[in-house]
Amino acid sequence: MSIIDYIPTPADHILPNPYLDDLQHIIAANNRRARECFERILLERRSELVSRYAFAIPTAPVIEAIAACSPLIEIGAGSGYWAWCLASAGADVVAYDIRPPSDDLPWQWQDANQWFEDTWFLVMEGDERMAARYPERALFLCWPPDDGIMANQAVRLYLEAGGERIIYVGRPFRSDGGLFSRRIEESLTVCQARPTPSWPGIEEWMIIYRTARQPAVREVSYDY
Repeated sequence: MSIIDYIPTPADHILPNPYLDDLQHIIAANNRRARECFERILLERRSELVSRYAFAIPTAPVIEAIAACSPLIEIGAGSGYWAWCLASAGADVVAYDIRPPSDDLPWQWQDANQWFEDTWFLVMEGDERMAARYPERALFLCWPPDDGIMANQAVRLYLEAGGERIIYVGRPFRSDGGLFSRRIEESLTVCQARPTPSWPGIEEWMIIYRTARQPAVREVSYDY
């Protein structure tokens, strides 16, 4: 679902979310244009907004669903924007990134996160091995790298340490034989899945998984 078509809920007007606010202002200023032109204008702003906030666009229904799984450990937290939104919604979050962004100047891309210019939340330095330190928390992964190596390792170490719940935001899994998707499919049960509002042309889902040690309850939601 394109963010262009998303209708903010009452909760969206309560939860602080400048990312969504900025996008809504762009949408309101261009909603009389032809769809193709409208999408092009929005995508021209994508790099700027991703650097400032995050790859994925949080909305209140998704934040509330993830916050309900609190406490959380986020690996690959980037700017910490999702962690900040989750904490604003009352979640207990600890966040790690292998290269947290820094406010230090001059900003050196090789020494910090290449994608994000700011930090919204306390993002500690750490890689996928940090997932094993918090098996009592739900593991949150938001748009992990496409090669799947980090996500696969984080899930493996987390499950081996006794973790039982994983939340994923990103592209839906295909039958691509990838290590990450195979591990997910073999080890976990879907509890909840919903498409999330995203940038035009990008299909994105939030999926909450539980291990076989937990009751198998399956809910697939399309409530946008």
